[in-house]
Amino acid sequence: MDGGDQRPEIQYPANPDGIFGSPLGQKIFAGIPSDILYPTNPDGVVAGAAQLPAGRLILPEELRKVTWNTCAKMSLNLRVAFNTDRSTTPPEAVAFDRACLSPISDIPLPLRDTGIERTVGFLTIEQDGKETAFCTALRFSKTKIVTAKHCFFDKSKGSTKAQYDYLQYGMVRLYLLGDLSKPYVLDYVQLAAPSSSGAIPTSDDYVILPVDTRDTDLPAINMNEPVPLQALTTPGINGYLVTDDWRDQLRWSSANMCFVLQLNNGCLVHGCNTTSGFSGAPVFSLHGDGGIEVVGLHSSGGNQDASCGTGLFYESSNMATLMAGNLMADLQ
Repeated sequence: MDGGDQRPEIQYPANPDGIFGSPLGQKIFAGIPSDILYPTNPDGVVAGAAQLPAGRLILPEELRKVTWNTCAKMSLNLRVAFNTDRSTTPPEAVAFDRACLSPISDIPLPLRDTGIERTVGFLTIEQDGKETAFCTALRFSKTKIVTAKHCFFDKSKGSTKAQYDYLQYGMVRLYLLGDLSKPYVLDYVQLAAPSSSGAIPTSDDYVILPVDTRDTDLPAINMNEPVPLQALTTPGINGYLVTDDWRDQLRWSSANMCFVLQLNNGCLVHGCNTTSGFSGAPVFSLHGDGGIEVVGLHSSGGNQDASCGTGLFYESSNMATLMAGNLMADLQ
């Protein structure tokens, strides 16, 4: 073979706090297309990845910089820091942003030229003269979007949030990733309250909202149930960054450990790096046939829903509503 086809041996360093050194880690890496293994993040885990030989080489020193568990721990730390002071961006948030997320302009390679930017939307409201983005959404038709129910209802109590009041008065806006300067005003709809006064289960954490976007083409979207270890990506809002313009908060979860981890009780447990503004974000597959394939709708981070079960990954991973089941049926 010529020099361009030479592939160094994949190395799995001992990593007692993660899964990279385990048989599961080896199985994951063996199934990842080489062109999606490296997130385009110059300050993150794969600085200089473009200079690496073809293939899916993972260097021990790279793995020690950022692992899935490391990003999970960083996420917990920045939540504490941000809840302490929301007036400025804490250094923990900057570190997480650089290591675990990628700029919104860096659409993952398998999804480029698919029209995906016309399926991803961001919801905003105006507070005290400043427009603020609060949730992400999937545009699945020219007249409807779907997002997380807890964007409008408290996830733990089921009571309405301030965003629900904004929706009632026609003050919630949708911006599509393809044109972040053009707002669409959501139509008011009487949302059904959660089925109980308790927590909203992940399997039911979605709401369909009417909005007229018929002036913008919509690409074909496939909705399928994923399989364990399937590579994923998801867009969203890094709500831990304090910026003058909400558009500067938009990110992709980097490719590092963004996989299906477990499927259970209508829940998709995944390792994608997210923050609070990713709620309602479509979870896209990176193993499709070149089109757009949605496998879930991001709900929350951390072990926040006992109905999803327990297991190896549940303590610090993320939960999404599985596209298969009620959600898929309601979107048809």
